[in-house]
Parts: sequence; C-alpha cells; structure tokens
Amino acid sequence: MFSANWHVGPLWFAEALFLFSLVYILWRRYRVEEPLQLELPLPPSSAWLLSALGVGASALLIRQWFLVGDMVMGLQLAYFASYVFLFALGTVAWRRGWLERLTWEAARPWILLSIALLPVMLIGAFISGRFSQEPANYAGGLSLPAVLYAFWEPFIAWGTIAAYLIWFRENSNKPSKLWGYLAARAYAIYILHSPVLVGISVGLRPWQAPPIAKVAVAGTLASLLTLAVSSLLLCIPGARRIV
Repeated sequence: MFSANWHVGPLWFAEALFLFSLVYILWRRYRVEEPLQLELPLPPSSAWLLSALGVGASALLIRQWFLVGDMVMGLQLAYFASYVFLFALGTVAWRRGWLERLTWEAARPWILLSIALLPVMLIGAFISGRFSQEPANYAGGLSLPAVLYAFWEPFIAWGTIAAYLIWFRENSNKPSKLWGYLAARAYAIYILHSPVLVGISVGLRPWQAPPIAKVAVAGTLASLLTLAVSSLLLCIPGARRIV
C-alpha cells in the first residue's frame, strides 16, 4: 500500500541554498559595494580555532531546542550552525581570493587535527556507556556525547574541507570533455536521481536476488537513466538557465 506523502528528500540542500542566497541578495542589495580585496592575508590559525569553537557552541545551543533528526520544513536545523557559517565564509573567501591562495602549509595543522580527532566520538560513547545505563544520546541536550558531537563536527570539517579544496584545485581543475559533459548535468542529476532510483527500486521488488546484486543493478540503472533523463531535460529551452 503506497501513501502520497511529500518529502523534500535530498533537495533539502537546494532549499537551504535558496534561502541562504535570498538572504545574501538582500545583504548585497542594501550594503555599500566594496571592491575585491584579493591581497588580504589568509586567516591565521587562531581564526580557524575560534570559528570552530563558535560553530560548535552554536550547534550545541541550537540542539537544546532542535534535536538531530528533527525536521522543520524539510531541514535539520541542528546542523545549520556550520551550514550558515560556511556559506557566509564562502562569500567572504571568494571576494578575498582565499580559495585560490589556500596552501597545504596553512591547512596542514587542521588536516592532521581532523585525522587525530576521528576516533573521539567512539571514545566518548565508550566513556558515556561506562557511567550511564542509557544509550549514548548525540541528538541534543548536554550529555557528554552531545557536547562532543557538536564540537567534533567543525574540528573535523575544517581540515577535511581544506584538504579536498586544495587537492581538487591542484589535481582536477583541468579541461576535460568528459568532466565538462557531466558537470553541465550535475545539478539536474542531483534533482532527478531520487525519484529515478526509487522508481527502479520499486520495479525490482519482485526480483529475488542477493541484496548486493540488487544494489549493483539498481545503482547502475539509476545512474545511466538519471544521466539520460537529465540530458533530455537540458534540451528544453531555458532549462540550462535553471539547472
């Protein structure tokens, strides 16, 4: 029995980005225009540290009212401390040329810190379990796992994001017909992949096969069909201006 419930699904990201963009447009509309400042130095390590602490504290505060997993208009507000900060940082970083000038030397301490902190959540859950009969609660409140999770996220994220940014900038920022073809369809694929995958999965329900085989077949068919549907979508006049 199927029910007709509406879910934002993976398009929560597009919804959040749309809301952030509206706020940014209003900000730019009523703010005095400033010239690009491409020669300003990169933020020092102290700024990275203070921002991680600030985002962690903000996330912990938000999660006193909106727990991890709670949905508000299709959005998990528990994670929005880092989302809002990173969106704002991106607008500033672009205007100051930080994305192009970030180096391994500047990012290395945070990359190493991110690697070192990977097991912290497991350690926190173990310690919490030793002193409490209740399951570890990461979703909210002021328990040890909840506090660790709120601060662990930005400390892991800063180094991970910096590493990906530098590596892909240095190794993959090159002309390519294949990647150009796929990049032109990436947003359309992101929008369409969910209903295509669900449709294929429902169609394969009668097929009796090992789960790994069904995953392989469903994933391959969904990837190819989503690419084909996205290409057709982009043939519609004006579609490229939106997706």
